[in-house]
Amino acid sequence: MGLDVYLVRGPHVDGCSGDHVSIDSTRHPEHFFKIGYFRSSYNDGGINAVLRQYGLPDLYEMCGVDKNDDAPAMDWPRVLADATAAIMAFDAAADLMEDRVWRKFLTPAWYRQALEIVKETAEWVLSQPDPGAFHTHWSLE
Repeated sequence: MGLDVYLVRGPHVDGCSGDHVSIDSTRHPEHFFKIGYFRSSYNDGGINAVLRQYGLPDLYEMCGVDKNDDAPAMDWPRVLADATAAIMAFDAAADLMEDRVWRKFLTPAWYRQALEIVKETAEWVLSQPDPGAFHTHWSLE
C-alpha cells in the first residue's frame, strides 16, 4: 500500500469522476510512474520518504497539495515549476545519496526519472486544449 496519485479528465465532483489518464512517459516508457500516475510506498523506499530524507520537496509539496485533500485543484504551471526545481535540487543532493544502500532497481536514477515524469505530466496537461478539465485524485497517506 502507499500513496497513489491519479490524473483524471472530467468533472471535479468527488475526485474520482471522469476518465483516468495513464500514458507511458515519452522519456522513460518502462518506468512505473506514468503521465497521469504516481506512487509512493509507505516504506523508506517510497519516493516521498527518500525525498524527505534529503530535505527535498515530496509529491505533496511539488504539487501544492494538502495531505488531507484527496481531490485537490491543481495549479499546473506551479506543478511544472516546482517539479523542475525539485529535479535541480535532487541533482544538487546527489553526492549525499552515495552512502545510501539502494534496493534493486530503486536507484537515484529511478527517483530522478520519477521526478521527470511528474514534470512531463504537468507539461502534458498544459499542452491540452483545456488544462482546466484535469484534476487529480490522491489516496490519503
